[in-house]
Amino acid sequence: MNKLNLMAALSFLTVSLLFTGCSSDSGNKSSGYDPSASSSSSPSASDSTNNIQSQTVDPASSGAWGNPGEGPGAKSGDWRTNSHIKLPYNNIYFAFDSDKISPTESQKLDKIAEFMKNDSSICLVIEGNTDERGSEEYNRGLGERRAISVKEALLSRGIDGSRFQVTSYGEERPADTGHDETAWAKNRRAELFGAKAQ
Repeated sequence: MNKLNLMAALSFLTVSLLFTGCSSDSGNKSSGYDPSASSSSSPSASDSTNNIQSQTVDPASSGAWGNPGEGPGAKSGDWRTNSHIKLPYNNIYFAFDSDKISPTESQKLDKIAEFMKNDSSICLVIEGNTDERGSEEYNRGLGERRAISVKEALLSRGIDGSRFQVTSYGEERPADTGHDETAWAKNRRAELFGAKAQ
């Protein structure tokens, strides 16, 4: 067994033991990233939207996020992504190894905030993504930081925090499967999907 497989097995065993020891309160929903809960199909970089099947990240560690599609305090199934919601932009791009929003991408967020202010029923699912460079764990964290950056930028523009759901796929859902700078630049993004309360 090579060193990478051994480390992965030990990490899995450690996490399994931790969850086994912490599972006495089965009534609480777990929050955080769960790679087994993600869909195997990759979303496209275009405006089309598929149903999002992922576990969410709870950036405030409040326990308010539960199942996929739930906002804070929402009951299961209260809001889902909707392919008929055409956002002004579906992707916010980032520089290599960064979660900082550039001035050009900030202008996109201005338009998205204006769009959301005009229809208070619209919510956003924000998925953080990375290119393939870096470890899976690092990229998942970087994807989360990118998604949270977008959320915080929209919060600063007056959009209520209950209208966002944040998740990270790291390198798992590339927009471009190439292995060069052109492909990597397309993959360093936060992808946005419109959702409405049901």
